[in-house]
Amino acid sequence: MAKAQLAGKLFKPSKKHHRSVRHVHPSKISTSAKNFISKKIRKLRHEGVRENQAVAISFSIARKRGFKIPPKSKSH
Repeated sequence: MAKAQLAGKLFKPSKKHHRSVRHVHPSKISTSAKNFISKKIRKLRHEGVRENQAVAISFSIARKRGFKIPPKSKSH
């Protein structure tokens, strides 16, 4: 197998990882909520929490604190 083909297979991003991170359209979240969620994700990642878990925890905490965030999206 050629090196280019081999390199493409080794470093191809995982589809599972792409789906695991929750997506909410940025225009539906206030700037203060975006800042809060971003800081919380950064803090959780620094503490060693997996990315998809950090995102879920951050959104959950933001909802509990009263930020207006759309409801959880349905799984595909």
